[in-house]
Amino acid sequence: MKWIRWNGLIAFFIISAILLVFWHFLIDILIERRIEKTGTSLVGAKVELDNADLSLFPLGLTLSGVQVTNPAEPMKNAFEVARISFTIDGANLIRKKYIIEEMAVDGVKLNTQRKASGAVGRQKKAESPEVDALKLLTFELPDVKEVLKKEDIGSIKQIEDLTTKIEADKVRFEKQLSALPDEKKIKEYEDRIESLKRSARGLGGIGRAGELLAIKNEIQDQLKRIAALRDEMNINVTNYRKRMEEATSSPGKDAEKIVNKYSFSPDRLTNLSSLFIGGKVREWVDNGLRWRGKVNQIVSPEGKANGAEIQKPLRGKGVDVQFKEYRPLPDFLIRKASVSVNIPAGDIAGLITNITGDQDILGAPMKIRLSGEKLKGLTSALLEGEINRVTPYNPRDIINFTLKGYRLHDFKLTDNKYMLMAIKEALTDFHLKAELKGDSIDANIGSTVRSALIDTAIKGEKNAILETMSSALSGVKAFNFDAGVKGNIKDYKLRLDSDLDRVLSNAVGGILRNQMLAFERSIKADVAEKTDRPIKELNRNFEGLVDVNGLIDERFMKCKELLTKSTRGALPVPKLP
Repeated sequence: MKWIRWNGLIAFFIISAILLVFWHFLIDILIERRIEKTGTSLVGAKVELDNADLSLFPLGLTLSGVQVTNPAEPMKNAFEVARISFTIDGANLIRKKYIIEEMAVDGVKLNTQRKASGAVGRQKKAESPEVDALKLLTFELPDVKEVLKKEDIGSIKQIEDLTTKIEADKVRFEKQLSALPDEKKIKEYEDRIESLKRSARGLGGIGRAGELLAIKNEIQDQLKRIAALRDEMNINVTNYRKRMEEATSSPGKDAEKIVNKYSFSPDRLTNLSSLFIGGKVREWVDNGLRWRGKVNQIVSPEGKANGAEIQKPLRGKGVDVQFKEYRPLPDFLIRKASVSVNIPAGDIAGLITNITGDQDILGAPMKIRLSGEKLKGLTSALLEGEINRVTPYNPRDIINFTLKGYRLHDFKLTDNKYMLMAIKEALTDFHLKAELKGDSIDANIGSTVRSALIDTAIKGEKNAILETMSSALSGVKAFNFDAGVKGNIKDYKLRLDSDLDRVLSNAVGGILRNQMLAFERSIKADVAEKTDRPIKELNRNFEGLVDVNGLIDERFMKCKELLTKSTRGALPVPKLP
């Protein structure tokens, strides 16, 4: 009897050795690749790891050298993390629940430079409206002819449609008028009446009186028809005259609309600061909303946010049945993540709690609080936030971020193909307060900048306006701005106020006004030229309609006079002997 089955024992050791080799050499690589692939798909730009280390006792994972590319700037990382480590609750893992009691996220750095681009696919950056408006300050006004080729001048169609309707009504009224007594017919009536009056004598007067009465009744019938046509005609002429006024004034409105679209109205000189600060604020808002969308993919799994119904399994297919739990837990949960962010001024640290895609099961929102005090080059920093999906159909996010006494260095406020404006150095206080409910946003962003050294540079060809603005901005030592963001997250409205408005308006007000007025005059002149022929045609048709109206009035008056003649001096009925 053999106590040891050597074939089985050798097979066991070989399989165990293969598993150990796989674990030692491949498992970490597979985890690393999986995280990179999933992260890249989620962010829309490269996510890279230096190393992933899975341990069994205790069961946990350590990630080193995490880099997350900024999709808007592929040569920069949105953030990178030196080390992420955590252990997993083994007991709940048996129940297919990944519960992490505590995670450590150390060495977070923001906006770091990359050695190679982290773009995935082609990235297209759209220019902000502020850049289009700034173009006008370079005297690169769009060519009026090209503008009018692209723009729809609705007044032309309005005028042509009205011309067609007036022409049709003119033809209709002329046709109806032709069926009424004309000059010849009225003359015949007059001659018959005079003849009857002259020939009426004796007993024959009775017959002549009857004929005269018949003519009178006929004239009355014709008069009623003419009166009805005249009333209809008067209503039409009055209506068309009002529409004529609207149509002939519509080219001016079209011109004004085009001018407002392509120019920077002198009335808006009080908001010139938006050209230099608005683009940066819009960039902050767009980036924040973009990252909110990516966070949504984690905290709002598909099927909960949009109310998708659970589909029944196909016949013959199984389904995992989840029985009611005494203390239900999400399938994935990080209860607490300790985060340390390294910035040039020092470390900002804090906690992120309740990271899960099943807040409705947990019954608590995800909360963030990071802070730092008495840092080098920064008095204090505080970031507080809440991502609430406890009720999946009513998402609500809150963020409150403040910086006090932050020392700025080489901060670009405006950098486009026309002009560069950068703060070489300054002290600033900054605040952001935002609330997002569903698809709506209500946010306030503001800053006070002092002890500033502002550097400006004009790109391309120089011109009087940009040179004047550059000189004015270079002399600014302190300023503040306050921005309000409201509306739908896909089409929000940005309001910005700054004391830079007064500086810029005083510097370039006269030059810019003259430029805008010249552009406006050109647009109005060309629109007037394009609509001149249709307006003349409209006036011609309307005058024709008025002429027909005059003819109807003339026929009405003549028939009325004829009726009076037929009644005046009526034939007496002779007495019978």
